[in-house]
Parts: sequence; C-alpha cells; structure tokens
Amino acid sequence: MTNVASLLPAVLLLLLSADGPARAQETAPQQSFDVRTPCATEINRALNKERFLFESALFGIRPAREERTGASRVDWKGNIWIKTESNSWATSGGPDGDITKSNGEMDEETAPDPLAPDTGIDPSEGRTGILQTQRALTSDIIPPLLQSFRAFQCRALTVCEAADKATGSPKKDGDSASQSSLQAIGCRPMDPAPLPLCRPTPVWTFVDTVAMRSYCAPVAEELIRYEESLLGYLAHEDAAHRSLRQFGGNFEPILRMLDFSFLTPLDQASQFLGRFSRLPCFLPYCAPAQP
Repeated sequence: MTNVASLLPAVLLLLLSADGPARAQETAPQQSFDVRTPCATEINRALNKERFLFESALFGIRPAREERTGASRVDWKGNIWIKTESNSWATSGGPDGDITKSNGEMDEETAPDPLAPDTGIDPSEGRTGILQTQRALTSDIIPPLLQSFRAFQCRALTVCEAADKATGSPKKDGDSASQSSLQAIGCRPMDPAPLPLCRPTPVWTFVDTVAMRSYCAPVAEELIRYEESLLGYLAHEDAAHRSLRQFGGNFEPILRMLDFSFLTPLDQASQFLGRFSRLPCFLPYCAPAQP
C-alpha cells in the first residue's frame, strides 16, 4: 500500500505533462496572416486591378472628362481613384495622404490590360463594353460575357499562383511552362505581374509564409463568387431592358397611328355647323311667310 501511495504523485505528474501540450495547443491563438502587411496589400491591389479590367470589359470605359462626379477608376498599380470634381480625381493610397490627378492624367494612369492586343486606341477616347452592344438580343452577348468571366476567373487564380511563386515554393513536377509563366487549373499559361513584396525576408517566419499562402485563395474565390452573382443580375437586367426596348420599337407604329386628339372630330363638327348658316336656300323656304 505504501508503494502505491508513493507512485501516485508520479502518475499524476506524468498525466499532467502529457495533457499539457495538447491543452496549450488548443488554447493558443491561431496564427493568421496580417492583412496590413505589404504582401497582403499587393495581393489586394492585383485582384482589384483584375476586377476593374473585367468590369470595364462589361461596361466599357468613358473618357475621364465625361465621367460623373463620384465615378471610380483603378490605376496600373491597383489603387482606387474617385472623381471629386469636374477635373480632379483623388485617392488615399499615397504616402503623403490624398493625391489628386486631372482628367488627362487619370486617362493615362488607368490600368491597362497587359494581355489585350494593342489596338492603338487613344485612352482619352474610352472604349465600349459588351453590355453596350446595340441591335442584339441578350442571348447574343451571353457567350462573350461567359468567356470574359472565365478569363477573369483564370487571371484571379493566377494572382494567387504569382503570390505562391514569390514565396519560393518549389516548381511542380511535369510543369512544362516557362519559369516566368504561371498556369492555373483549366487555364492557359499567363505572365502575370510579379509580386516582389511577397518574397520572404529575414524577419519572416515559417508561420508567416504558410499564412500568406492560405490568404490569397479564399479572397480570390470570394471575389469570383461576387462577380459571378453580379453577372447573373446584369444578364437578367439586360434581358429586361432589351425586351422593353424591343416591345417599344414594335409598338411605336401603332402609337403613331393613334397620334391625334380625340377632340378633333368634335372640333370639325362645330366648324361645319358654324358654316351651315351661310349656305344658300331655295326661295320658297327662304321667303318670309305671307300674312
């Protein structure tokens, strides 16, 4: 009995030491990627630029001088600009606070599409979007809309591939793409803009690298799902708008046939009765009666 009593504290100490690391792991705060780091900011700007290019393919881009106050633009760095006055655009992404640009400067700084062919169009003249196609049904523009969305999906995922490559992850076996090209699943190889701020530094830890790799994919997927729901709404809105215009165009000839006042016949009748008293009459009926 004495031996058992002497072994009891040792057994309890052994159990506590075995349960300690597991309990500490449960209570320890989860490591997360700080969204205020330069790498997260660079990822967000790259995704924001892809979003702007996709929406500009849908809605087009008007010259900066023709944009209304409150309109937004994205420059080639991924910063958002808002038109505050007739010839002034402002952003809060600068190191010295708000920075302003004129309409001409905003046209020159608007994010270009590096994968689009050079058409020689002046940026100050703007460009039309798919939804601005005239004399077409919504079913006619559905294929280019879906193709543009698929391109946006590939390019958003490629941004995450570029961020993962910047961390120095090893190249996958069997990948025949070049060192500068990246390829998302189901997409063709592309050459996205590099993300130098996501490269590891001496102050980075292994946890920071793993958290960074797990940050981009959920953000890109959430952005893709948002644009997908927005595209579905736009398709319904465009179909309703075009159907209403088509109905109005077909009904316009009938409206032109009925384009007269309903009081016109009464006015013509009153004018006729006014002239009736001036008509000549036969002598027996016009002569005064004899007493």
